[in-house]
This record gives sequence, structure tokens and C-alpha cells, in this order.
Amino acid sequence: MVYVNHEQAGIAWHKVLDGEELTKRQLDLMSDSIYAHLMALEEVYDKYRQGYIDEEFLNARVSLMQQKLLLSTQLLKVYEKMKESGIYTQSFIEWLDVELKKSDLYNAL
Repeated sequence: MVYVNHEQAGIAWHKVLDGEELTKRQLDLMSDSIYAHLMALEEVYDKYRQGYIDEEFLNARVSLMQQKLLLSTQLLKVYEKMKESGIYTQSFIEWLDVELKKSDLYNAL
């Protein structure tokens, strides 16, 4: 919904989809979005490991992150910095890195 309700975020997302470079402001908007999505995905991942969420639900969220991170080298760099920050658990990062590499988008980088 953020891309629908926030015009600049929507423009930034379309630039990512079109393979265009983001401005500093657009990169900041997308970075905030990635941070929020990663926080939510880590929670979903934890719930999945505990048996509360099925694999289909988890995979849908992973697919979104694959698109967000692998369609833009700028956003992939943002993710690399976030990984180093210590915000996310190591097990989550290791798992997500494997999931990202499963995507056809990863091979296209």
C-alpha cells in the first residue's frame, strides 16, 4: 500500500522495475521500505520455523524480497549494508541469502 499511497515511493518502485537508477531521495524511500519488509520477513521466518506459518505464505514474502533486492544493484547494496548492521539475526540472514540465490533474478545480476 505504501507504493499506492505515497506517489514518490510508487515512482521509485517503477524505476526499479524498469531498471533505472534511483535518485538519493528515491533510494532513501526504497531503503526504508526494504528495512520494513526485512523486519516483517524475519518475523514470518521465525513463525515458519515454529510451525505457525506454512511454506506457501513464507515463499510469497521471499518472492517479494527477491524482486525488491535483485532488480536493482543499488538496493542490493542497501541490503548488504543492512546485513552488516547487526539488526537481523545471523540465521535469518544466512537463510535469506540462500533464498535470494535461488531466484532467476540473482543469476541475471
